[in-house]
Amino acid sequence: MSLMINWQKSNLNSKVRNKIHKSKRRAYFLITFLTLFFISIVVQHTYAYSLTTHTNYQLDNGSSIYYSFNKSLSKPNVQIVHRIMPGETMYSISRKYYDSTEFVQDIVFNNNIKNPSTDLKIGNTLNISNPRLLDTYRVKSGDTIFKITQQYFSSDWFTDYIQRINGIQNPNIDTKSGVKIVIPLPGAIVSHTVQPGETLYRIVLRHFQVSKFQSFITNYNDINSGSVKIGSEVKIPNPYFVEKKVVSRHKVEKYNNFIEIDRSKNTLLLYKNKKLVRSFRVATGKNSDPTPVGNYKIANKIKDPWYSPEGIPGKDSRNPLGTRWLGLSVPNTGGTKYGIHGTNDPGSIGQSVSLGCIRMNNADVQWLYDNVSIGTVVIIKN
Repeated sequence: MSLMINWQKSNLNSKVRNKIHKSKRRAYFLITFLTLFFISIVVQHTYAYSLTTHTNYQLDNGSSIYYSFNKSLSKPNVQIVHRIMPGETMYSISRKYYDSTEFVQDIVFNNNIKNPSTDLKIGNTLNISNPRLLDTYRVKSGDTIFKITQQYFSSDWFTDYIQRINGIQNPNIDTKSGVKIVIPLPGAIVSHTVQPGETLYRIVLRHFQVSKFQSFITNYNDINSGSVKIGSEVKIPNPYFVEKKVVSRHKVEKYNNFIEIDRSKNTLLLYKNKKLVRSFRVATGKNSDPTPVGNYKIANKIKDPWYSPEGIPGKDSRNPLGTRWLGLSVPNTGGTKYGIHGTNDPGSIGQSVSLGCIRMNNADVQWLYDNVSIGTVVIIKN
């Protein structure tokens, strides 16, 4: 009897030991698997970070510019983390960073916004991807274009940027003769081989020129680099997304039928077969939002246009666009930002008070609408 009991106990102990042994094997396998999985994530993250490196720049309005450079694509990118301020709308934010309202849906989609009226809260942030503009700067007393340029593109900032994207921990040690450094510049990616005696700062000075960035700002804003008016707004273009704001000017004699708008006189003249047909008094852009100078074309024509920023339908007496819209082919706007249109404020005609459009009395714009076609050249001059 006792032998039977001892055998049963021995058999039971053997089963328990087997279960414990199996449990230990499972535990060892699980620990090994989790360790390898963790290592793979770290390696992937480290590899991804090695491909894309970053640097930040803080703006006065609380927003920050986030620069990155993808080495595998040899392409610089810019992300702006925008802090929402009182009174801002999706349309004003789109205009601020893309100089157009065409990108509202892109901003909404990229930020997973379901309802802009409720999700757009003061203090919240939005991610703005590859904007055409980095910021809009209001000129203060004593400012010059050079001084403004230095606030956004200083040689110290650029040195730090180059150091980060090349993974340079110590410039005195890591920039030895023969080392290759990637230097992203507007319009080109330069590969620089360090020469004997060169420092990182000297390399930056060789490739980086503040005057070039200054020319981007003056060309985009169509202003003289010598002076800027206090209180005016200067748009700071993204140096890695540079496009000409104003198309090249042509001589008036080249066209038989065209519209000529004079910003200084606030007049609109219609020519057919090079002969003046009619002249009109108009309103043009104020100093902070000037009507763009250049040669364009009528891109579209709309009867009773909606005023999208505030959702005001056509034929509504509150609609500032009046009864007709003739969109202009200003680059990067799709004919939706600048146009010749009517007004619900006839007292503004003859003044420089608009956001860049050309206002006409409703009766005048209706006549013009009926007498010009899409494709008609529009010359805007000072």
